[in-house]
Amino acid sequence: IQTGLHTDLDTLQWALNVYTIAFAAFTIPLGRIADQFGRNKVYFAGLILFLLGLLTSASSSTVAILIIGRALQSIGAAIVFPASMTIGINSVQLNKRNTAVLILGITQGLAAAFGPTIGGLLTQFCGWRGI
Repeated sequence: IQTGLHTDLDTLQWALNVYTIAFAAFTIPLGRIADQFGRNKVYFAGLILFLLGLLTSASSSTVAILIIGRALQSIGAAIVFPASMTIGINSVQLNKRNTAVLILGITQGLAAAFGPTIGGLLTQFCGWRGI
């Protein structure tokens, strides 16, 4: 990425930092907005926002555009993460909620564990835009 966008590592770090900071800052407030305006609608909006950020990041020609794309992705993820948990938990009967939480937790844990590895493989064979 650093070579492709002709930038230094200090500037490029913001592509990572903006994602982490925005996700941490917006997860709780956007989860609350999803509760107020309808989880399914807001969830879908989060998916669209994440997709727009993904496309912006993949097509970026400068590090600034990459950072903007990552920020959009992060805000989309901050919407999708809590909304998906709530939608998943509320879609099952009360006596099966423990199982739903377990399944959601396992899938999110596996995504966190295997995501970087899969991303690294994609980067190795498809280039950084393939992620």
